[in-house]
Amino acid sequence: MHKRRPLGTAAITAAAAVLPITLAAPAGAATYKTVTAKAYSCTSGSYTPKKGFSCTYRYYKTVTARVYTSGSVYMKNTAGKWVAANYRYSATSKALYMKAPTPTKAATTNTGRATSYEYLASGSNKVFAYWDKCTPITWKVDFTALNKRSGKATTELTRLKSAFTALSAASGYRFTYKGTTVASNGEDKNGSPAGNGPSRMFKAPTGADITVSYSSTHVTGYNWRETANTYAIGLGGNSWIGPYSTVTDDRFAFRHFDGFALFDADFVHANEVAPDPFRSKGVDQIKATYLHELGHALGLGHTTDRYQIMYPSVQRDVPTRFGAGDIAGLKKLAAQPCFAPDSDEGPAAQPLRATRPTDTAPVPGPGKERSLPRTGSLR
Repeated sequence: MHKRRPLGTAAITAAAAVLPITLAAPAGAATYKTVTAKAYSCTSGSYTPKKGFSCTYRYYKTVTARVYTSGSVYMKNTAGKWVAANYRYSATSKALYMKAPTPTKAATTNTGRATSYEYLASGSNKVFAYWDKCTPITWKVDFTALNKRSGKATTELTRLKSAFTALSAASGYRFTYKGTTVASNGEDKNGSPAGNGPSRMFKAPTGADITVSYSSTHVTGYNWRETANTYAIGLGGNSWIGPYSTVTDDRFAFRHFDGFALFDADFVHANEVAPDPFRSKGVDQIKATYLHELGHALGLGHTTDRYQIMYPSVQRDVPTRFGAGDIAGLKKLAAQPCFAPDSDEGPAAQPLRATRPTDTAPVPGPGKERSLPRTGSLR
């Protein structure tokens, strides 16, 4: 049984140093006023669907600053020279607030342990079911809910194609894009994912092996949101049936089908507009979420190794790529024997079994986790 972690238990926390930007003073006869005000540093961040990523401010110190009519703020450095500072001045509160920092730290090069993987179907590192590597896996995408949130479908299609390319390179499976669909939008009338299993995730068959879709509303139910203050930013899984005969004599195996990956349209849109300022260079949190859920659709479960894509939280300092354990798990799946052309069921054929939609990953600080209201979480 796949072990689930509570939703929303990964806080968005990261240190943010107060680093003035050393630029020349504004050219020309720009006017300014000198103010003495409290300066607040941006020490951590949070995410909500309506506001996206934003800073959590902490009082830093009282400083003297020049506030130009252009909005630029200058402070004195340790040498006594006026230099541009990454702050904005609020005339209402008469205080200075540090702007959200841009990524400066390089992501870690640690790829984790090659043994850090398990499978959804078995709950262990033993292969129980898999996709047929001798047949290209087809996929379609439904942008209906993302379009409701003014998301950039063209941008996300490019990002999804990049994710499938990375998945192919890591596993050896071949994927074929079959276009968009509007039949798969896995929501009920309230915006909640419909049904309680992959076979009921979508309103109608899409004709693809894996269907990617988006959810536009957070509502209680279906493990998409477990409490009033927490919700997931993605779901992924598949179904399996069998056993079926393979090309290897006297061997039968269970076969995956009906894969799916469902994403929070609000989270995707917020990242498009204002990416998390606390991430490291080389981290694309949308793509990391795509890779995670598509990993579930292909058969991978979660791992406790935070350097893997299949860790149940998007890590701010881990590059958007598969780790050593992810790759080992994917290649093991692709190394299984192909199913026989006639693919007859074996003597102990089992009924359809749906994998439990599993979580995706949120956006926490490196290795630090605690409860935070309305924090996105990968399922």
